Amino acid sequence: MSYKAVLFSLDGEWTTDFRAKTIREVWNLVNDRGSRWFLYPIIGVIKDNGATWEKQRVIQMCNKFEHLEGKTIKTISNWIRDHPESEAIINA
Repeated sequence: MSYKAVLFSLDGEWTTDFRAKTIREVWNLVNDRGSRWFLYPIIGVIKDNGATWEKQRVIQMCNKFEHLEGKTIKTISNWIRDHPESEAIINA
């Protein structure tokens, strides 16, 4: 089994990257991602089943967003879009 990161922007858009064999390896890759990903500050980890779809559930979320673990990508995307204070949560 392998995993990958799902990266959310503050408007709820999302993309995936950083595939690895373990969840810990995904987080290590995310932590070294560099500034090209600054527009996608809210990050989670999903199983890498090949294709990614909105109904896929997120296994882990970054700090301060753990309450979204186990939710679908679509639900998290909508939550972020509907909560503009997410930027303040990140910067707190």
